Amino acid sequence: MKFYTLLHLEQNEKSLHNDSASNFREQTELYVACIKTLHKSLERAGSTLSVITNQPDFLSGIFGDYEIEIISIPFALKVPSGISYYSSLFKINVFRYFSTLNEGYVALIDNDIFCLNAEPPHLKGLIELGIPMYYDVTDQIVPSEGREVLLRDKQKVSEDNVIGIWSGGEFMAGPPSFFGTLHDEIQSISERYFKHQSSLFHKSDETLSSIAIERLLIKGYNIIDAGGLDIIGRYWSPKPNHVQRSFDAYHDHFLVHLPSDKKFLRDLRDDEFGKDAFIAKYRRYLQNRSIHEVASKLKRKLFA
Repeated sequence: MKFYTLLHLEQNEKSLHNDSASNFREQTELYVACIKTLHKSLERAGSTLSVITNQPDFLSGIFGDYEIEIISIPFALKVPSGISYYSSLFKINVFRYFSTLNEGYVALIDNDIFCLNAEPPHLKGLIELGIPMYYDVTDQIVPSEGREVLLRDKQKVSEDNVIGIWSGGEFMAGPPSFFGTLHDEIQSISERYFKHQSSLFHKSDETLSSIAIERLLIKGYNIIDAGGLDIIGRYWSPKPNHVQRSFDAYHDHFLVHLPSDKKFLRDLRDDEFGKDAFIAKYRRYLQNRSIHEVASKLKRKLFA
């Protein structure tokens, strides 16, 4: 399986998220550092990673001498200026690009992911069978937003969405033919999405992919939840609104998504890429973060 990650850059748009960088270049450097970490962790597991971008020259300058494949593709989607998650919506163009590849199986993953373990045998089986995968995070979205809100917003875009599943945007995998089908499904609903996007509770590519995946499942398309097979897991270091397992439950996952911990991923040393060293460092990070949060709450109470 060939892995790709998207870093679409647009200085005056809401391109980058879940970080506290102060300016566009600092944000980009943070994301590039995360990509380096992801690249190294995947290589350690015997996999490869390429970066897809709209600004290859600018990105090459930030990567410097670091060796990684940078790919420029056409980004034809007309995304309204000022929209939230502006750059993430161009994943739709990546799906179109994937459909043209002469590859057996490909995956699009987010930058702030770490490859914790070697590719598991059951993943290899799915790849050999050519069965596509998505990441079902419905159990994370419903406790926060409510099932009624989720269904209401999905039905604004596609009235035949009646199940209410939600697909995480950090992982999508399959043969090129699947991405062609997925792209076409998204294209058929994109006009209504942009018409209603300002009133939706969530405005990223996840809305479009969630609707499209549900439509394909209803049609009988065989798509497997990678989260249920411990291929990908999302862990929030700040306390989320949903019930979340401890980080110990993710130790045997192939990939772990840490959307709130980009600076942690940036600061990993090469000798901390082994599973045990990574887990030990992340545990210390979580402990320090917990202590800081408790101290901040006490400070707010004292000076309220």
